[in-house]
Amino acid sequence: MVPNNANKGYAVAFLLINDGSLKKLWRVEGYSFEAYLSKGGHYFIRIGPWVFGRKPSKEDIAVEFFKNGFLLRAYSSKDLIKDISKLVATSGHYFWRQKIIHIRHYLLIIFI
Repeated sequence: MVPNNANKGYAVAFLLINDGSLKKLWRVEGYSFEAYLSKGGHYFIRIGPWVFGRKPSKEDIAVEFFKNGFLLRAYSSKDLIKDISKLVATSGHYFWRQKIIHIRHYLLIIFI
């Protein structure tokens, strides 16, 4: 992820060719502090930014799944959080997940 100002950025996947050159595979617009790329570079998961407010909202992107630069599915915090009593709130935002775990080729998101 490459930031180009406060809230914008992009992710680019390249293939390294045997002669040392790079071939651009895809580009996804948007910035995140946390993102994951599959071993082959085809799948990309972007964790949404901090969510502002005190409760889940359809406008708050929690996680997005891409394949070859195309959005497969996006989930808002409202899609994922069913029990808002478990949210951890601060003065201006809230935490919607507990942690992310890597197990071999799998990525598990543990919700609050």
